[in-house]
Amino acid sequence: MTGRAEAALAIVLLAGGAISFALHQWVFVDPTHPTDWQRGAAWVVEHTGPRDAVRIEPFWYESALVHLQPVGDRVQRIRDPLLEDVYQIEHMLILSQADRLDAALASLPFKAAQLEVQHFDTVAAARVTVPEHQILWELYDALADARVSRVKGDEVEVCDRWNPRTKRWDCAPADQWTYVGQEEREVGDDPRRCVWAHPLDRGRTLRIDATVPASATIRVRDSFDLRAARLGGAPVLVQIFVNDVLEVEDRVAGDDQDWQAHDIDVRHIDGPAQLRIEVDLLGPIKNRFLCLNAWALQ
Repeated sequence: MTGRAEAALAIVLLAGGAISFALHQWVFVDPTHPTDWQRGAAWVVEHTGPRDAVRIEPFWYESALVHLQPVGDRVQRIRDPLLEDVYQIEHMLILSQADRLDAALASLPFKAAQLEVQHFDTVAAARVTVPEHQILWELYDALADARVSRVKGDEVEVCDRWNPRTKRWDCAPADQWTYVGQEEREVGDDPRRCVWAHPLDRGRTLRIDATVPASATIRVRDSFDLRAARLGGAPVLVQIFVNDVLEVEDRVAGDDQDWQAHDIDVRHIDGPAQLRIEVDLLGPIKNRFLCLNAWALQ
């Protein structure tokens, strides 16, 4: 390498280092002060009630967690909360970098009309009242009252073994994977309450029947969990019936983790509706960790 080439290379390396340093200072330097987080967290802890939840903005900011230990079980680690994630909450407490508070409020799945805000220099804290959203029923909570069965042709096997400790339905014999139960799974990079509904092999259909109270809309969400989506595998077919009428037919791709909503208008039904969800496997059974849930909205 000539002296001129060496000099050019040195200039390029120096310039690259300078740019890297500048980017680090611009992107990664924390604009907040540790004592401000501590003061803001103390306010959040003091104002968090038994039916409240706590969010941190930015959601990945781990350093704030050490100050929230008294309410650590209420910290909501969901990047993009949905209405179904917050409707059982009375207040949402937000601990945020001061310049990110507006973005944190905008990310909520409702308009933050009633709120109290406190500023601690570089950190802000807010207490937001969650409005009543008229979600009347959730399959996750009502799973013990559902009917779970396995169907192949005219043969119907009813899974009548409800385990109140593990919150799941088992067919005989109990199986490590092919049960229907309450779970918390990471779906689309967010933890969700869901009903584990692993599909069956040998041409069998998993069927879940539930009675939904009178409402305006039945919403069903389905997706593979994060692990199944990353591993990949066969798709499944999810069919949703209301009062024996097929309303939705969803082919869930092998890497799907979108937690897609299917809304069914049931205002024409007078009284409770009969919801039936059928799950069919469209290939090999390996790693098909399917999650679903349903809600009744007024």
